[in-house]
Amino acid sequence: MTNIDWNPAYDYGRSKEQILIEAKQFMEQYYASIKRLHTPSHRERLNEIENEINQTGSYQLRQTELIFGAKLGWRNAPRCIGRIQWSKLQVFDARNCKTAQEVFEAICNQIKYATNRGNLRSAITIFPQRINGREDFRIWNNQLISYAGYLIDPNETINNGEIVLNGDDKFDENNSFAKNSEKECPSMIQMNHSNPHHSNHRSDHQQSTIIGDPMNVEFTQICIKLGWKGLGTRWDILPLVISVPGEDPQLFPLSEDLVLRVPLIHPKYEWFKDLDLQWYALPAVSSMKFDVGGIEFTACPFSGWYMDTEIAARDLCDQHRYNILPDVAKHMSLDVNSNASLWKDRAVIEVNTAVLFSFQRANVTIVDHHTAAESFMKHLENENRLRGGCPADWVWVVPPISGSLTPVFHQEMLNYELKPAYRYQEPAWKTHIWKNGGLDERNSLGLSTPRKLRFKEIAKAVKFTSNLFGKALSKRIKATILYATETGRSEQFAKRLGQIFSHVFNVSVYCMDSYDMLHLEHETLLLCVTSTFGNGDPPENGESFAKQLQAIKVTGDTAPDLDRETISLPVTYFRYQPNNESNEAASSTLSKDDSSVQNLSNKIFNQPQPNKPQLLSQLSQPTISSSSKSSKALQHHMSIQPSRSDDPVASSTMIDDNLQFVNHVGPLSNVRFAVFALGSSAYPNFCAFGRYLDTMLEELGGERITKLGQGDELCGQEQSFSEWSAEVFEQACEVFCLTDELDMNTVVRLASLKPLQWCKENVLLDPCPKSLLEEDLNKKANRIRGALHKLSNNKKVIHYKLAERYDLHDYNDDDRSDRSKENNLRPTIRVVLKIDISNSAESNEDIKSDANYYTGDHLAVYPENSIILVQSIINRLQILNNNIDPDQPVLIKIKSQHFSIDNQNTSNSSSLNSFAETSNSSSKINNDRLKETNRQDNLTKFDSDHLEPQQKWVLHDRLPFAVTLREALTRYLDITSPPTQRLLSIFSEHASDQSEANILKNLSKDSNAYETWKAKYFPNFLEILNDFSSLNPPLEFIFTQLPLLKPRHYSISSSPLVTSALQVDLTVAVIHYRTENGAEHFGVCSNFLNDIPIGHDVFAFIRSAPNFRMPKERKVPIIMIGPGTGIAPFRSFWQQRSKLMAINPATSYGEMILFFGCRYPALQLYRKEILEQVEKGVIDDYFVAYSRRPNQKKQYVQDILRKLSKKIFTKLIEQKGHIYVCGDVSMAEDVNKTLQQILQENGIEDAEMMLLKLKETLRYHEDIFGITLRTAEVTNRNRTHAATKQSFSSLI
Repeated sequence: MTNIDWNPAYDYGRSKEQILIEAKQFMEQYYASIKRLHTPSHRERLNEIENEINQTGSYQLRQTELIFGAKLGWRNAPRCIGRIQWSKLQVFDARNCKTAQEVFEAICNQIKYATNRGNLRSAITIFPQRINGREDFRIWNNQLISYAGYLIDPNETINNGEIVLNGDDKFDENNSFAKNSEKECPSMIQMNHSNPHHSNHRSDHQQSTIIGDPMNVEFTQICIKLGWKGLGTRWDILPLVISVPGEDPQLFPLSEDLVLRVPLIHPKYEWFKDLDLQWYALPAVSSMKFDVGGIEFTACPFSGWYMDTEIAARDLCDQHRYNILPDVAKHMSLDVNSNASLWKDRAVIEVNTAVLFSFQRANVTIVDHHTAAESFMKHLENENRLRGGCPADWVWVVPPISGSLTPVFHQEMLNYELKPAYRYQEPAWKTHIWKNGGLDERNSLGLSTPRKLRFKEIAKAVKFTSNLFGKALSKRIKATILYATETGRSEQFAKRLGQIFSHVFNVSVYCMDSYDMLHLEHETLLLCVTSTFGNGDPPENGESFAKQLQAIKVTGDTAPDLDRETISLPVTYFRYQPNNESNEAASSTLSKDDSSVQNLSNKIFNQPQPNKPQLLSQLSQPTISSSSKSSKALQHHMSIQPSRSDDPVASSTMIDDNLQFVNHVGPLSNVRFAVFALGSSAYPNFCAFGRYLDTMLEELGGERITKLGQGDELCGQEQSFSEWSAEVFEQACEVFCLTDELDMNTVVRLASLKPLQWCKENVLLDPCPKSLLEEDLNKKANRIRGALHKLSNNKKVIHYKLAERYDLHDYNDDDRSDRSKENNLRPTIRVVLKIDISNSAESNEDIKSDANYYTGDHLAVYPENSIILVQSIINRLQILNNNIDPDQPVLIKIKSQHFSIDNQNTSNSSSLNSFAETSNSSSKINNDRLKETNRQDNLTKFDSDHLEPQQKWVLHDRLPFAVTLREALTRYLDITSPPTQRLLSIFSEHASDQSEANILKNLSKDSNAYETWKAKYFPNFLEILNDFSSLNPPLEFIFTQLPLLKPRHYSISSSPLVTSALQVDLTVAVIHYRTENGAEHFGVCSNFLNDIPIGHDVFAFIRSAPNFRMPKERKVPIIMIGPGTGIAPFRSFWQQRSKLMAINPATSYGEMILFFGCRYPALQLYRKEILEQVEKGVIDDYFVAYSRRPNQKKQYVQDILRKLSKKIFTKLIEQKGHIYVCGDVSMAEDVNKTLQQILQENGIEDAEMMLLKLKETLRYHEDIFGITLRTAEVTNRNRTHAATKQSFSSLI
């Protein structure tokens, strides 16, 4: 559409000064809501607005501002009884629409989304704003869906379903019908069109016959004169009439597929169905304007859900509407000649009963007037508490029947105006200036007489248009994917999920620690992919997100103050158990202060998904309809929809039982979400952080669209993710009503595809001069440190040097027999790492700041792969390609491709990108642009529709620096882990021997065969190359597809008080084992630390462990349990205590009790040092359990604990001590069971609950590590356990 010149006829009278004043007032509201009032960002935004107003006369709202304003406008609406739902409003931003066709298509989307097959959802679509000097965007209908009203008099006839009007109704000079009546515009939820308690009968129609809805007679005549041909029945749906600047209005018939109708029947009176009554499910006001921040939006259809009296008492029974009361009374044999018979009261009650019953029977959302009144009273209470008042129009809020029986009748109300606001405006036909003559002239000019189409043809054409529109419209639905990861696995899955959703949605992918929480409440679809660190903690880059969620829960504020003491405490996740575990424990650990969600939480934890009750106002609209839909998506919708019952009384009882939830509107009630959790079932708190997110998002009001997905690294993680991603994609398409526009078979196929295949042509290895890497040691160290900094998501990587190394096994003459029995013992060493600050370019303060740590923290060490293994791989590669130079530096570049969503919707999935890693980089570029757009939140969207596919070479985001093959294999790439099924699929394409290629292809497709093969061989990259001798992977594949080498975490064994932050001690068990097939394997990092010479560079970063700190109260007892290398953190504990006692000898300290376990006395770690600490009084008691000592029964630490039952109970419970457990998962589980027994023996009935409370209050601390050996016994045991757990999980 061309630009429209300024027209003085459209001067709406708002000056720049007035707009600026209101803009400042609104921005104060917005920035106060996000706790940014009077901050630099607030002032900067005001400056932007003022400049824009001065230049253009108006300004554009950012999307988050628009959403905030739309919700606040509903909150401020004085005539709405259902405002408790204001935060759940779904806002569709359609300000980029230009034509009437685009407006119509956006409206169709809203109708589909809001109708939701009967499970109605409140929504608003906002079209371009009013601009001085330009015509408005207008929707001429009062409601998007309404029934025609045909005025028939003796001069009019109905001919073959076509109404022939007489010529008496003419337009006056103001372009309105001469026969006009004053009518009120509808409210937000109550869809009345006149005063709710008084009829205003139209005297000029009394002598005429009206077929249909009398309220719409005038608008029906307009539609007919615009060329619409109605069928002349009582229930004809009026077309949409839409006008845009510079054009006359256009007609758009609504397809029957869009309009959900509810036939009305009565549960007792059979004759009621003979009345042939119906009503439409979705009330959608379309004639109001939205006034926000000095800007007016004249087209902003708002849809909600009905209160029963709106249909029954007003639409059907008002005298100036359908006026069915006399007919109903006649069938009831009531005396209609006497008001004293109360025939009207009795009849209207039965009509209300029929409406409620019919909507429930049709599974359509509705609320009765008593429930609505009670919810409003709660809203009024909340508003008085939060805002000091609530505007309310008593005349509109009190229901039209049974008024005094509802609490709102007796409530004094104050009606005043707040902005933002939804306002009435003149009907569009009264203000429109016709471009091609008056309405009556249009037919004579031949401007609006369309070819006569049958209704079915029109509906078919509309559906075809809607189908075309669906694919383009889907871009408007935003999907945000968040990930938290320690190793990069969750990030890979998140990006793969982004590839899947990019077929239909507008996708942005963020790491949780880089996500702006201010956007959370405005998200439409939120998908989380996260791992769990250790035994239940979040990954480090997920900690801040977790604390923010906890803060939102505590405060109810989506922009909470994290400085509050109650929020700054470390977050623990143990209370969020899976649905089949520890339900009572989980619910009981909720904060006592959070009584508002206590009842809900009990139900959440005690009822399985997906049929559990949900928050009425937090998670769905009040309704009496059933949720027994065939659609999977509806089964997961968070709503209270009682089981279908033909007894309305029973249904009402079920609603009353759930009224306790009407109070709770969650701060994230507008967010649909799904979570996929990665973890290892070797840990007792499997996928704990993912379960925490899933439960917390639900508790905050979010709507789960599919059940929590869990991927076990020990068994079938890849398959679990593929199945979950396909399911969540399908559910998302259903939830957002995209299934009508999409071929769901194609959708499911796309979603279930394995990651896109790799393509060599999309990778460029750009050679660099060898002199580029010829540098001195300091420069090389700085280069490596910088590279690892990039690869670790900007961790503060520290450059250490190996200073000392000691064998901790303490052999003496008495232990010779132990040594002979254990001649193949794996050594355990103490590694001392120090920072050399003399040659560093950084200041000492910066170095110490990066290296600072606390007792209990971890050091994440970046290992180097074995030199022998690396050289063997190079030798093997050179056999089939003797041109390989392992010491040639290259820059790894990949093709960046930008494709439109329409291209991505094609069946050729390669249009996304040619291979997975290229897609990662490409999506990162696109997402960066989208992120920037989202951060700015202006109207300038990334419009891929108008871009041609472009390609350019960009640095690979995994290795974005010059590197040689040798250095990559040594330092950056994982060459010891078994390849994934995706890698095997790519391998199969590069095996020249067909039989080998088939084996690789089968392993890539058959998950069970793959898991068996992996468990037996656990092959590294060299073994794959040797086992498949024809395999010749190109260097491009090696650089871009092999996974990155992960850092290994070790508990720090030194105290910074003793050694300073410049030194870190580690306790390392050197791993050496044989797999099931007898292959000899070595632990990567432990052997690296054991083999490197003194002075060798070691790069690492500090990984905080806030839940494993020594207690702040120094007088409480400390129980430390650490067999084997589990003793590592406790060395830092006794060092810290020893130093503090030396500094403050007069201070008293609680007891320190140490439990250690090993096979033989020779394996006792730090024996001399411990005995010294016992002698000094630092350690009060020391107990050792030997499990393989000759002529002695096996003894473990838990056996000693059991013998000391009373002592443990006294220290832990009576003296409020702390207990610390460090070691492998099986030991930790045994210790936990033993502690339960100890508590029960000493009078604690619910011992499990007590231990859970100790964990919640940070008095029971665990630092647990998983599998360190891959022996056949260990592998089979863990794989069997994982498979069993996975099977059980699938059953529930």
